[in-house]
Amino acid sequence: MHTTLTIDDDLLDQVKRQALELGLTVSEVVNRALRRGLSAESVPTQGSITLTWGDPHAATPDWAGPSEQLRREDDEWLRRKAAL
Repeated sequence: MHTTLTIDDDLLDQVKRQALELGLTVSEVVNRALRRGLSAESVPTQGSITLTWGDPHAATPDWAGPSEQLRREDDEWLRRKAAL
């Protein structure tokens, strides 16, 4: 499947270097890295402790606001980049 991703320049340089060293394509290196990262996130940590400060009944923050703002900023950056 083809898709478009924005990758930081320094990360892309690392991926290209590793692809050359291992004799793989850039796509293969990225796929391997994504698989490792995603499998590491899905493994639950044993013995983790959750600490809570403050009133547990207080309203939780609205996280939709900041994420929506970041999405708009990303979209604007992509539009400016595409216009070049």
